[in-house]
Amino acid sequence: MVFGLCILLFAGDRAFAHPMGNFSINRYTAIHVESDGLHIRYRIDFAEIPTFQELQATKTTIARLQAPEASRAYVDSHLKQWVSNLRLTVDGKSSAIDIVASNLLVRPGAGDLPTLLITVDGRVPLAPSPASQNVDYTDANYAGRAGWQEIIVNAGPGCSIHNSTAPTEMPAVS
Repeated sequence: MVFGLCILLFAGDRAFAHPMGNFSINRYTAIHVESDGLHIRYRIDFAEIPTFQELQATKTTIARLQAPEASRAYVDSHLKQWVSNLRLTVDGKSSAIDIVASNLLVRPGAGDLPTLLITVDGRVPLAPSPASQNVDYTDANYAGRAGWQEIIVNAGPGCSIHNSTAPTEMPAVS
């Protein structure tokens, strides 16, 4: 089975360097083409200042978010919005991303300030097709915020990618 994959980026600049400082919200998407569909890993990395702003806006604390039930509630309350801003079409038709798993991780940042890392794993089933299928993907989350956006696309056994504007792996960072 052969899949053609054409990735068009409409929002955000792609950068292949370290995150852009403690004020950035960085986004990463890995799209893995398999014979049964697209498997997507999406990450949002809030640096120190956006983490502080998010805590203020949601009236919560890091101590609360480190409790599994509060972490789950936070992710669940934002998940629909985040996923709705990931726009994926297959041969021009909008395709919904089915959520498989999601989580939030609190990590230490600069000056011992906390940062948030959200990971969402999703799937988009694809109907078997003898012809190539064109896939377009756009991430509109936090488009007005400073930060890098990384998108990689790779294929599993029996699948191939053609005419993609995205790399197949993350570039090495020096």
